Amino acid sequence: MASDTKERGRRRRGLMRVFLALTVLGLILDLLDPRGRSGTAAKAAGALSEELRIVSSADLNRSAPLAPGSLATAFGSRLATQTESADPEAPPTSLAGTSVRVRGVLALVLYASPWQVNFQIPPGLPAGEASVTITAGDGTVSQGVTRLTPASPALFAADFENRVPVGTALRFRNGVQVASQALWQPDRWDHRQTVSFAPIDPGLVGDQTQLVLHATGLRGRASLEDVGAIIGGISVPAEFANEHRELVGVDLVSIKIPDSLVGLGRVEVAIYVKTDGPDGWIFSNSLLVDIGSRQSFNPPV
Repeated sequence: MASDTKERGRRRRGLMRVFLALTVLGLILDLLDPRGRSGTAAKAAGALSEELRIVSSADLNRSAPLAPGSLATAFGSRLATQTESADPEAPPTSLAGTSVRVRGVLALVLYASPWQVNFQIPPGLPAGEASVTITAGDGTVSQGVTRLTPASPALFAADFENRVPVGTALRFRNGVQVASQALWQPDRWDHRQTVSFAPIDPGLVGDQTQLVLHATGLRGRASLEDVGAIIGGISVPAEFANEHRELVGVDLVSIKIPDSLVGLGRVEVAIYVKTDGPDGWIFSNSLLVDIGSRQSFNPPV
C-alpha cells in the first residue's frame, strides 16, 4: 500500500512538471507585458490581430510540422482577456473566453493568456497545411498557419533551460521491476524552485534500465517499429510509444539504456519517428540524461 502511494505521488509530480512546462513561459510573458494581463490596447474589440507563431508545446524553439492529437503553443497578442489554466486531464474548448479552431475544428485549450495559448491539435485531421484561428473573449481574432503530419515527436523538459527530460528510469532484474526514479530532482540551492539532473542508478551487473519519457506528437505513428531514439550516439528501438492515460495530448515513449553507456554521465537523448509522407524521419529536440556507474558488487546467489 505504501509503495502504491509513493508511486502515485511520483507520477503526479511528473504530471505537474509537464503542466509547468506548458504554462511557465506564458506567465513570464504576462509579467513582462507593459499593458498588463488584460492586454488593453488602442485596437478596437473584434479587430484582427497579427499573425500567430505556432510551435510544439514541448519544443518552443524549433519550427517543425505538428501532429494531430499533439500539444501546440501559439504566440501572439490579445489572445485572451485574462490568464487562466485548465485541468490538464480535462481541458475545455473555451478558456478565459478564448477558443481555438484548427481547420475549423474546435480544439481543447489548456492555457490562455494575452500572449500565449496552449491547445491540442484536434485528433483525426489529415496531413497538410492547416489554418489556426484564435478568438479571444473580446472578439479579437488571430490567425496563423501550420503544417500537419501524422507524427512529429517532441520531448518535454522539466527545467527552464530545456535540458532535463520529464520522465522516469525503471530498473529491472530478471524481468522484474526493482526500482523507479525520476530523471530530475529539486535544486536545493536555487530558491526559484528549478530542478537539476538526477543521476540514474543502473544497479547491478545484469540489471536493465528503461527510460520512460514524456513527449507529444507520437500517437499517430504507423507502428511501434517506426519509433526509436538516439541516446549517447546509439540508435535504440522504442519498447513502448503511446498516448498518456491521464494527460490530454501527452504521449509516453520507453527505451532501454545500452550497457555501453553505463557510467558515462550526461549523454544526449532524442526520439525519432518514420513517416510515410515527404518528411521521412522526424527527430525531436535533444535533452540530457545522467547515467551513473553500476554498483561494484553483486549479492550472493
